[in-house]
Amino acid sequence: SSQPARRVGGGLARTANCTSMEILRGQLPSAGDTTALIDLRGGTTTYRWLHDRAALLAAELQRHASGPGAVGVLCERSAVQVAGMLATWRAGLIYCPLDPTLPPQRLQL
Repeated sequence: SSQPARRVGGGLARTANCTSMEILRGQLPSAGDTTALIDLRGGTTTYRWLHDRAALLAAELQRHASGPGAVGVLCERSAVQVAGMLATWRAGLIYCPLDPTLPPQRLQL
């Protein structure tokens, strides 16, 4: 069984057998509405938003997935990209980031 993440000196202690989603979920009771991410434009995202968005996306991925596999996520570096990564892992799939600045021919591979 996994242990919840513990706060140590303002950060999270690494805990054996703890997934990223479990760490995120562990932040909700005490820090759900605090900043989890600051994007390149200075915008902020809370732990609660990340958790909720990842849960919604994961449910959609699980509904449409036909089994184990990879999911390509095409979006700019943002909180949405992080939520997509967490959702993919939560759904038990492989996360494959796709850079929207790449030429279309490269993205087709």
